[in-house]
Amino acid sequence: MTNLSPSNFTLIQSEFGNIIRHTRETDKTGKTSNVISRRKTYTLIDGSKLYVTEILKGDKIDYYYYDWVDKDEKDIMRFHSEIHEEKKFQTSTEPFHIHGEKNLNVFPKRFPNYNFRDLFHIFELIRIIFIYEKILV
Repeated sequence: MTNLSPSNFTLIQSEFGNIIRHTRETDKTGKTSNVISRRKTYTLIDGSKLYVTEILKGDKIDYYYYDWVDKDEKDIMRFHSEIHEEKKFQTSTEPFHIHGEKNLNVFPKRFPNYNFRDLFHIFELIRIIFIYEKILV
């Protein structure tokens, strides 16, 4: 359990409209939201996508997957909050962790996530990266 409230999609779309090109009401599985899950796909101004899956328990997010992929569907970063029971897969911020790109040749491929634990802050990070990369000017 993350103890985080479900994301406010209206606020996200309002605050980050300058980097969101299109919104779809499904995640990467093609499933739509229901009573126990919230799902979205955001296509961003560079053609990348942010797939959003939040699994709910009561009025909180039990765990989430926020997967940012490039226009060719290759991982950029994946922000997850599921617990890994095996110690070798845990980070110091378990259950919060970040997966790097799949072809990253470093170990571990899971990194601690101290600060980017909710969708709003992840969008803020992406916007900063877009400014740095001169995608957003």
